Amino acid sequence: MKKEKSILIVFPDEWLQYSPSVLNLYQCCKEKFDTKLVYVDNGKFNNTGLVEKYKSIKIGKFAAYFWRKTLGYKFYKVLRLLFTLLFIKLFDKRYETVIAIDSSGYVAAKLFFPSAIYFSLETEKDVYYRISEALGIDNLIIQSKERKDFMIGDDSATNVFYIQNAPILEGEPIVIAEKKDKRILYMGNIEFGYGLEQFIECIKDLDSSYTLTLKGIKNDKYFNWLQEKYGDIIKSGKLIFDFSYVEQSKIIEFVSQFYIGITGYDLALAKQSFNYFSSPAGKLFNYYAAAVPVIGIDIIGLKSVKDFNAGVLINEVSPTKIENAIRTIEQDYKTHSENCLRASREFDFKKSFDYFINHVDTTKKSYLNLKTFFTKGHERSVKTKKNILTSIAIKCVSIVVSFLLIPLALNYLNPTKYGIWLTLSSVIGWFAFFDIGLGNGLRNKLAEALAKDDKELAKTYISTSYAVLSIIIGIVYALFVLVFPYVNWTKILNTPMEMNAEINKLIFIVFSFFSLQFIIKLISMILKADQRSAISGGINTLASLLSLIIVFILTKTTHGSLLWLSVGVSAANIIAPLIATIWFFSKDYKHLIPSFKYVKFASAKDLMGIGFLFFVMQFAALILFSTDSFIIDQLYGPEEVTPYNIAFKYFSLITMGFAIITTPFWTAYTDAYHKHDYEWIKRITRKLQLFWGALVFAVIIMVFCADFFYEMWIGDKVKIPFILSVSMGVWVLISTWTSIFGNFLSGVGKVRLSLYHSFAMIIINIPLCIFLAKYLNLGSTGVIIGTCVCVLPQVFLHPIQYKKIINNKAKGIWGK
Repeated sequence: MKKEKSILIVFPDEWLQYSPSVLNLYQCCKEKFDTKLVYVDNGKFNNTGLVEKYKSIKIGKFAAYFWRKTLGYKFYKVLRLLFTLLFIKLFDKRYETVIAIDSSGYVAAKLFFPSAIYFSLETEKDVYYRISEALGIDNLIIQSKERKDFMIGDDSATNVFYIQNAPILEGEPIVIAEKKDKRILYMGNIEFGYGLEQFIECIKDLDSSYTLTLKGIKNDKYFNWLQEKYGDIIKSGKLIFDFSYVEQSKIIEFVSQFYIGITGYDLALAKQSFNYFSSPAGKLFNYYAAAVPVIGIDIIGLKSVKDFNAGVLINEVSPTKIENAIRTIEQDYKTHSENCLRASREFDFKKSFDYFINHVDTTKKSYLNLKTFFTKGHERSVKTKKNILTSIAIKCVSIVVSFLLIPLALNYLNPTKYGIWLTLSSVIGWFAFFDIGLGNGLRNKLAEALAKDDKELAKTYISTSYAVLSIIIGIVYALFVLVFPYVNWTKILNTPMEMNAEINKLIFIVFSFFSLQFIIKLISMILKADQRSAISGGINTLASLLSLIIVFILTKTTHGSLLWLSVGVSAANIIAPLIATIWFFSKDYKHLIPSFKYVKFASAKDLMGIGFLFFVMQFAALILFSTDSFIIDQLYGPEEVTPYNIAFKYFSLITMGFAIITTPFWTAYTDAYHKHDYEWIKRITRKLQLFWGALVFAVIIMVFCADFFYEMWIGDKVKIPFILSVSMGVWVLISTWTSIFGNFLSGVGKVRLSLYHSFAMIIINIPLCIFLAKYLNLGSTGVIIGTCVCVLPQVFLHPIQYKKIINNKAKGIWGK
């Protein structure tokens, strides 16, 4: 690395004052290079004057509070970092070398500086680390081999440099002298859980030459408790509190006044978090540099105490153990002190930095590593990510097909006939809910059976579902045949009377096809239960592709026939799932093929117990979505259904994309919940919330580009009002947000609250949509606004219920 180069350090947090490693890094870089530090500043810490060249990202109290309560404060900090680094990249191009602290800093830096170096102070494998892993880590600075192994394993593609949280050794080393005052120092957080009471009890029983100084940031409640309990020791001068800040350059001189140093850890957290118990505390290395022997607990992060015989590690924090450790150090105090200095020379920050700066290769630039992203992590996560990857590919095909099909069908028919087809599709779609939730009931119960590896129960659920659905659709179809001749379909669809004969034929044919599809499409639920939602989506894509081919053939062989279009598209929706059913039951699910022997109508109760709740919610969804076209058709005619549907299709790009990500998690949540893997659930939900945050910006862009896109897509045949596009954008954000938590609640079967809300939506939606559309003259825009208003309570209720369930605090309706 040449001397004239400049270095940019990216620190994604606000506690620069209490991050000596970052300050030491800046100091070492500044001596050789033009160096600038970017850090977050929320006003809580006094970071003024710590570095010479810097860019602080100011965050106000309100902004910090708002983002903590919504998408997450860390996400907001990363967002602000991205904008700051983009500005630096565009207007301050000097910084060829960037050192980014921890995963969130690295993600922001890597996007603009491909050769960025990852400096790890924390080893938490959060969502930002997973993104970092996918982006590729070329050069890693970390404290120890144990932490490196945890982070990247044996990844030989990453250059690793070890730099401890140690001070920079400057000037003459500390002279070891006899200390008459046996002042023991604890530096760190003064709060519950660190075992400080045990140290105080020990000091209390020792002679008056021993004192204990607690120095650091205090928890007020704990501090008040200590004052109340140990007031007499404080008055005697044996227990001292020191909350003053010592500059990094003076810390070693300060520590050298003391006799023994204590490294305290939260004992409960040390047992749970690898990041915590493997972390070599900065104070440890300050003790070394000050020749002050150490007493600490026996964890990976403090193993150097043992390695250098620079103190004593205890396996239990008790007054007796602490006193024994003090006596052990006193038996050969000089040797322990000399070993501290030897350890400090070994871990000297500048020595480690010089090696790093002379050997780092910043010409190596890795980019997105999809293989790593889709093959690392929890088995359930890997399976879900592969589902998502496959779904993306399938859905891309589906989107292209869908966007080609609409203008093709419009040209083949006309806006009015196309509106009739859309309305008819919605009306026929209503009958899909006659499965009384059996499909979703099968999805949940089959997922549970597969998670328990109970193949016989799984086969029973599948066989029973096919039997019950066949009976239901048989009854519904028989009733349909009986009432069909007596229904005025032209009036229902608001079509001209001269189309009566064509409409009657159309409805009979389409409903007959639909009845078959009703049963055959059950294969999709089986695939979803087996965490193969991508393949389930592939069946729909195949049906869309067949529909496109059929409609294209119709445009070349017939002229504007609504009847032929309906027959062709309906047939395509039968062929695709039928092929899938035959294929999977002859291959992967041969052992689960439906059999009369396994039909147990008693099992239908299990399927329909949770299934009935899903049925009510599905019925509410029917009222919300499938009636929109019908309401518009009745109020304004079929020609007005077309612009509404086109706007809906355009913004469904977001909902479809989000569904690709979220849909596989329904069954994954079921699996994780029944295996009590709550940490996995929390981690995944946080990631989905962050992803939703990115969608907000995507929707805003889509709204402002809507008119241009419509013009490119369908020309000037149909005009879509801008306010309709805005309303669709709002709807997309509401529906995607609620789906994050809705998938979890459905997956674990806690849907009673959603059930009651569904009843309310069933009652309110249609009157509200008509009122807004007709009486407030909002037109078709009023229909989607009404839908948004009905769903709005879920924006708040779903996250609240999720938190109560995942924290085991759900009582009453919240846990049903």
